[in-house]
Amino acid sequence: MPVSFFGSKSSVFGLQYLVIAGGGGGSITGGGGAGGYRNSNGSETSGSNSSTESTFSATIGSAYAITVGAGGAGGTVPNRGSNGNTSRFSTTISTGGGGGGGNSDAANPLQGAAGGSGGGSGASANSTLAGGVGLAGQGFQGGTNNQAGGQYAGGGGGGAGSVGGNAGANVAGIAGNGLASSITGTSITRAVGASSGLYASGGNGTAGTTNYGNGGSGAQNGFTGGAGGSGVVILKIPNNYSSAFSGGVTFSTGTTAGFNIFTVTAAGVSDTVTFS
Repeated sequence: MPVSFFGSKSSVFGLQYLVIAGGGGGSITGGGGAGGYRNSNGSETSGSNSSTESTFSATIGSAYAITVGAGGAGGTVPNRGSNGNTSRFSTTISTGGGGGGGNSDAANPLQGAAGGSGGGSGASANSTLAGGVGLAGQGFQGGTNNQAGGQYAGGGGGGAGSVGGNAGANVAGIAGNGLASSITGTSITRAVGASSGLYASGGNGTAGTTNYGNGGSGAQNGFTGGAGGSGVVILKIPNNYSSAFSGGVTFSTGTTAGFNIFTVTAAGVSDTVTFS
């Protein structure tokens, strides 16, 4: 349903956005990476690998595509966790899904996958494996595994704000930090990586938070890594403009200081929005 406001307006206006992809799934010990993170709001807290971008120039009457990426599935032996899926606004703003966590299969240990933020590597008694790399301007690399001690550990998943933690002797790698955004009027931290798991204890991994783009955590051998959390697309427009979404889109609305906020949450569905 269109949401209408009144006041003077031009055919082109500045739109602020936050676009986060789905987080990567964890696997056996390796933590999933956060979904890629892009934003245009000057009140964002930016990490050294994530930058605040210019506002988007939206044109009245043009339809802009929106996709919210689903999170990746958790992995089991001998596989990595699945990468998260891309989120998109228009044809120019897209974010890469978080990298899946690596697997600690004794015969074929796997490093974390590359993604928006990289997945942490799976534990190995025989080799040190680097974490998956993140996309420049969207996220950070996953952590390295550890070979020492009887409790082999994987690396933590990278986040939008920092690299995933490297594993220590009998100590799992910590999650990479997310980034805080106040685009909705409230500061919320999203796109957090996931902690890794220990090879011989811990059970199943924990799923990433829905619509935050967080990674899924690593699991114990014989269990299943946590699924990545779905992403989100948030749009902020002056409140004298109207927005009409295509049928089937799931979104919520809010207002803050002269702006209207649209938070799009339906994962895996392609939609459009038109402004007037």
